[in-house]
Amino acid sequence: MKICHVCGFSCEDKDELCPICGAELLVNEETEQDAVSEEEVNITIEKPCLAASVSDPVIAEIFCDKLKDNGILFTYDEPDLSASMHMGFGGFYAEINVYVSEDDLDKAKEIFEELENEEPAFEDDFEEEI
Repeated sequence: MKICHVCGFSCEDKDELCPICGAELLVNEETEQDAVSEEEVNITIEKPCLAASVSDPVIAEIFCDKLKDNGILFTYDEPDLSASMHMGFGGFYAEINVYVSEDDLDKAKEIFEELENEEPAFEDDFEEEI
């Protein structure tokens, strides 16, 4: 079985996308390498501040990727499933709190605001030919 790195759902080995959140499932070797590299690196964020509370795990992952791309160190809380849960398409989601250093807070909030305001870009593949 594959475990979705976004929502934690146990997926079938044959699945390439998570049936719950649609995230691309990593090959077990990639997942193990990520786990080892995360364990080896122990980062401390001085004066952590809440940058965003995100209810969608896919948006949370995109936000974290954008923080990485901008060189901003971050951490996040594992969702507490007993706390405020939200029902969305395909399942339930809990708030994911993303924290950054006090020094990076303004930039992180700016990145999150841009992410919220982005218009989804759809390829021309969806247009029907008449």
